[in-house]
Amino acid sequence: MPNVIVCDDFVGDPLADIAASLDGADTPEFILLSDFLDREGYYYDCDDATLRRRTESLDDFDDLPTMRILDRVVELSPRTVDVIGGENGVLQRGQILDRYRAILTRHKTPIPDMRYSTVGRLHPLPTQWYMVDHAGLPVATPVYRYGYGPTPIDTDDLAAPIFKSPFDLYKWKPNQPPEQEGELWDQFAADLPAGVPVLTYFLGETRALHFLKEVDVLPPEHVCRGLFVHMDAVAALFGNPAAGEVLWYVDGEDVTFAAFSHFLSGAAQTSSFAADAEAFFRSYFS
Repeated sequence: MPNVIVCDDFVGDPLADIAASLDGADTPEFILLSDFLDREGYYYDCDDATLRRRTESLDDFDDLPTMRILDRVVELSPRTVDVIGGENGVLQRGQILDRYRAILTRHKTPIPDMRYSTVGRLHPLPTQWYMVDHAGLPVATPVYRYGYGPTPIDTDDLAAPIFKSPFDLYKWKPNQPPEQEGELWDQFAADLPAGVPVLTYFLGETRALHFLKEVDVLPPEHVCRGLFVHMDAVAALFGNPAAGEVLWYVDGEDVTFAAFSHFLSGAAQTSSFAADAEAFFRSYFS
C-alpha cells in the first residue's frame, strides 16, 4: 500500500517539506491536491460546472487499490480551486472538498470532526477564544476588540495592542493601527498577553514544548506539564486532528491560550520538529 501526503497546490506544509527531504522505500510520496484528484479520476466538466469522475461506476471505484493518506490540505486556496476548475471555471470550493472527502473515506483515512477544512476545525481567533472560554479550561484568553463592518474600535484600554486580521494566527508583536484612506472595515486588535510565549505541538502521540524567548526564570514545572493536558483538551475542540500546535503565554502560574493552528508553522522552526516528524511518519504509515 503506497504512502501519500496530500497538500494544497499553493499553501506549503512543513510535514510535506520533511517528507520531501527523506530517502527510502517507505518514504511517503508528496502530491498536490489537483494532481491527486486527477490521479483518482476526477476532472472538471465545464458544461455543467461539476467535478466528475472519469468512471462513474461505484463498483470500479471500490475496486481501485487503496493507499495510506496523510491529509495536509489545511486550507483550500483560491488558486488551487482555479487550477482544478480551469481558468474559466466556476467550480465551488465545497464541491472540491466533498469529492476529496469521499476519496479519503474510500481509502479509510481517519477523518476528524471537520469545519472549513478536512484536517479539522479551522477557525479565526475570536471563535477560538470563544470555544476555549466555554470549554471550562483553567486558562485565560486575550482581551480583544472587533469592529464589525465600519464600526470603529477603541483600544485605549489595551496595554499592548496587536492590529491584525482575526485569521492571522502567527503575528504577536504590538504594532500601530493600519493606515488606510477612507473607512477601515472589520478592524481587529488583540492585547498581547502577559508572560513568556511557549509553543506546544503534537504529531500523533508525540508531544513537544519550546520556549520562544530566553527567560531567566522558567515557569513552574507543573505549569509546563499542564500545558500538555490543556493542549490535548484544545485539540479535541478543533476536531482531534493528527497534528497541531498551540501558542501559550505563561506568567508564573497564569496561562493564556493565544492560538491553535493546524499549519505547524511555529513547530517547523523548532529544533525537535524534523526528528519528531520522521517518527510520526513511521507510526502513521506503519
